Amino acid sequence: MNKILIVMYSRTGTSQRLARCLSQQQHWPLGEIRDAEAADSRPRGMWRCVLDSWRRREPPIRYEGPPPAEFDIVVTVSPIWVDRMAAPMRSFLSENRPHLRQLAVISVMRASGARHAVAEATRLTNRRPVADIAVTRRDVSNGSFERMLTPFSTRLGSWEPSQAAVNNHAWLAPRP
Repeated sequence: MNKILIVMYSRTGTSQRLARCLSQQQHWPLGEIRDAEAADSRPRGMWRCVLDSWRRREPPIRYEGPPPAEFDIVVTVSPIWVDRMAAPMRSFLSENRPHLRQLAVISVMRASGARHAVAEATRLTNRRPVADIAVTRRDVSNGSFERMLTPFSTRLGSWEPSQAAVNNHAWLAPRP
């Protein structure tokens, strides 16, 4: 059985709702990323977040939770902004790259951008996520996301370390 940690970033509470539900369902510990700077007023803060994502910046963050190095798989849960991974999650992945054995990605989005977040997570950590799912904000608000978590959790629970060579390096092979 794999030791699995959930790490989430949420500005509005949508990603937080999903992460807490997954944590409660699977009894996996939960860590939280927060902006290191004092919270801005909502409109100004939102524009800063969008600009950070668009420019692929890595803003200062605070991580509160168990050390990622103690886990086999770290599941990230974060929103998609401007078709990209939320900037605070980008900071977390960059700062913790040496401590992440394997990664799984849950993207919370309005309509699109999850594949860009998975590609960015792969680039930042030099490893392809062992699993990923995209969930819309509507799925979270109406509760339908819960049925998506079971197959995702099952895949992570049954993932074998021997799959790492295939999962992490297949994307480096040239395409025919």
